[in-house]
Amino acid sequence: MVERVNPYRLDPGSHRATWALIEHLDQGPIEPSLRVLVYLRASQVNACAFCVELHTRQAREVEIAQEKMDLLAAWPDAGCFSARERSALRLTDAVTRLGEYGVSDPIWDEVRGHFTDDEIASLVWLIAAINMINRVNVATRFPPRPRSA
Repeated sequence: MVERVNPYRLDPGSHRATWALIEHLDQGPIEPSLRVLVYLRASQVNACAFCVELHTRQAREVEIAQEKMDLLAAWPDAGCFSARERSALRLTDAVTRLGEYGVSDPIWDEVRGHFTDDEIASLVWLIAAINMINRVNVATRFPPRPRSA
């Protein structure tokens, strides 16, 4: 596939603002390994090749177990995720696939059982931010970084 336009080069102000948000969220209350799982899961759902490659690399850097990376696409049936991770992934899927009625009350109740209000706010922003980036990349066919030989 051929990249349609490079939105980052053509609108550097939006690019800087987006990455400022990501940098802010990276300093928030959600631990790095969970943050990367959320980013990677939303990117899988959105089929964003650039972000799947990026966040898979980040997952290795923060030492997420290979089993979790291998099974993330099928996380509901995988036993390797903690209750906290499963709750965050359920919220990630719900917000990423936001339907006509939003996020269900049972999902919110589950999330509240594992996260503080500050953490929930951060999670919602994390999910919204990665979804925005995924949509820009998928719409413009922004390519993943080439792997070195």
